[in-house]
Amino acid sequence: MNKDKELKNSNSSSSLFLFLNKLLKWIKIILRYIAVYLILIVILSVIGYSQSQFYIYLGYFLKTWAILNFLVIIYFIWKLYIIIRFAKNKDFINPEILPKFIKIELLESKDIALNQYSVNPGEVYKHYLNLIFLYISIVIFGLTVMVLISTN
Repeated sequence: MNKDKELKNSNSSSSLFLFLNKLLKWIKIILRYIAVYLILIVILSVIGYSQSQFYIYLGYFLKTWAILNFLVIIYFIWKLYIIIRFAKNKDFINPEILPKFIKIELLESKDIALNQYSVNPGEVYKHYLNLIFLYISIVIFGLTVMVLISTN
């Protein structure tokens, strides 16, 4: 009987994680930002900051958020460019002479270019353009919220 309850509890907790794993990537990103926002509200209320101080810190957070998401946009544009270049020329860059973290990224891009891009370039374009559009909308949303907060 206890085993049935334990199994039921473990199934219900793991089903929540399975549900979260089945969500689309953009929904997961939005849920993470909402979670960070709520955690920030709780931490600041526990510390005892007033509402006006909260909006100051929220403004700093949104500025940092917009800058970091803009850097992610630049990364995806760079990644798409590298994939296209590797598709046109397999020896575009020799990753053997570069540092390990760059070498891994370039080898992954080369693998995408030689396997997926050569088979169906439209899917690769669609994937990266969707990611770029998602992060552009996140930046615009953050900047809009920042402007609305600053007018109060």
